Amino acid sequence: HWIIPGWVGIHKTYNKGIIFGFFQDSGWVVWAVIVIAASVLLYSTYTEIRAPAHRFSLYALGFIWGGAMGNLLDRIRTGKVVDFIAVWRWPIFNLADASIVLGILLLMLFYSREGKREGVSAKQALSQESHIEVENPDKGGREEAQ
Repeated sequence: HWIIPGWVGIHKTYNKGIIFGFFQDSGWVVWAVIVIAASVLLYSTYTEIRAPAHRFSLYALGFIWGGAMGNLLDRIRTGKVVDFIAVWRWPIFNLADASIVLGILLLMLFYSREGKREGVSAKQALSQESHIEVENPDKGGREEAQ
């Protein structure tokens, strides 16, 4: 049923794969991707709670958690996820998928702006970390180690 013909509609489908229908009918691959994604999400949440990189990063992680839990509950309950939002030629998705994508986009935005604000690129930060001053008792002073 198209709400705006050809652009936005409601079309109920069932997704046995992951986001946007990838890995349909792949069974163990889907669960492996879910376990890996959950591990990354748990680690990211743990590190953000300890020292947030951006004051809104926990909100972004909340969007990801909300979407992930919604899809996981569907998958546990029925073995598949109900997708129903059709937008132009994009794969049919649900609100949980939209929440996950929104959270990821927000994190990308926050981290990219945070790096620009600090004026240090990731490459610069890594090169700065590789040069560490250490105490050298043989030479009676400090030297740079790599």
